[in-house]
Amino acid sequence: MSKKCHFTSKLLGIGLISPTLHYAPKFKYKDLIQELGVASSTITNARKHARLYGPGASPINKIKRKVQRLSNVQEEQFTIFFQDRENVAMSSYHIDAKTGLPVLYLRDQKSELWNKFTETYPNGMKRSTFMARLKNSTNLKYRDDLGGLCQICNDYGFEVFENLANIIRDNFKDKTIMVS
Repeated sequence: MSKKCHFTSKLLGIGLISPTLHYAPKFKYKDLIQELGVASSTITNARKHARLYGPGASPINKIKRKVQRLSNVQEEQFTIFFQDRENVAMSSYHIDAKTGLPVLYLRDQKSELWNKFTETYPNGMKRSTFMARLKNSTNLKYRDDLGGLCQICNDYGFEVFENLANIIRDNFKDKTIMVS
């Protein structure tokens, strides 16, 4: 590969591909990937650009992605929504190791939670942001993770244990052995 091609591409940056377009058809994909340090899709796009617009055409402009950060109000809405006991069940003994926050088990599926969120906060965050925050939150888990008796206990509260204790008291014959 020529030094001129390599120097020109590095000097003008990978986003400005047109100087390398003149040289690109003469080389194999493997050589271009190795020398320029770009993906094969970039080389394919450069070759298409060269065929369509000619080797002296202006470079391909990359579209810059605009990322809008959440406002403090939206962050607070998300936090308040997931502190509500109608939406989550708080674990009494599990704590997330990274954040130190208690693990919260979701009471509904994501779509149902989104519907509730939009009813509560109609001018809140967008759906994709909500789903991404839900996915990236380490202390929010699905109820499926509870399993077994914990799931029953979560559904019915502590009444299950009270009923079991009453049944044992009523049916246990030797009351001296029974521990309260």
